[in-house]
Amino acid sequence: MKKLLIILFIFFSFKIYAIDIQPYWQIGEARFGGVFQNKKPKTDIEGSISAVKFFFYDLDTGLNFSLMPLYLDLGTEIKNDKNPNGIYIMSFINVELAFNTLYKLSDSNKYALTLFTSFHSIDPIKISRFQLNTGLEFAITLSNVEIYEDKPLAPKVKILSIRTGFRYMQKQPMFFFDIGIDLGSLFWALTPSLKENQKTKKQNR
Repeated sequence: MKKLLIILFIFFSFKIYAIDIQPYWQIGEARFGGVFQNKKPKTDIEGSISAVKFFFYDLDTGLNFSLMPLYLDLGTEIKNDKNPNGIYIMSFINVELAFNTLYKLSDSNKYALTLFTSFHSIDPIKISRFQLNTGLEFAITLSNVEIYEDKPLAPKVKILSIRTGFRYMQKQPMFFFDIGIDLGSLFWALTPSLKENQKTKKQNR
């Protein structure tokens, strides 16, 4: 009887703490926007590019962990006494943790209003350089089935991404706002066969 109770306890523990991970990946994205600070100059244009993003989304909790091998911030050029030459970063360790507040309304993570924190480090030019972002993102992501149909390992495409929040890098706090363009969406837009397959699929519904 005691052994049976132990087995039942272990079983129900797994049921309670079970996770339903949905892994997927994206080709990468380019982001464009601006950064804002209290000191002069108060605003500046900035942009970033990331390549090959891997995601691990938990359908049960709305938590999404992602990592990517390359992140390049191209335009955070706000200059001050601490950073006379401006700020930029090229990093090889890039992780992000996000929580989708709409996870109960969207099982596939198609619509997401997320609270996120991302960290970028290991810059080969200056090893101590890093970037920390935290804020809010609204995104719409199409699944690989919606675009590539019978190719389950194909990447998902984030057709819209708008972010705003707080950034800290090179001992400099600032606010940011940017809009992201998924590189996979550009590939899809330039591939007539994929668009034709999606059009045919809609007509057959």
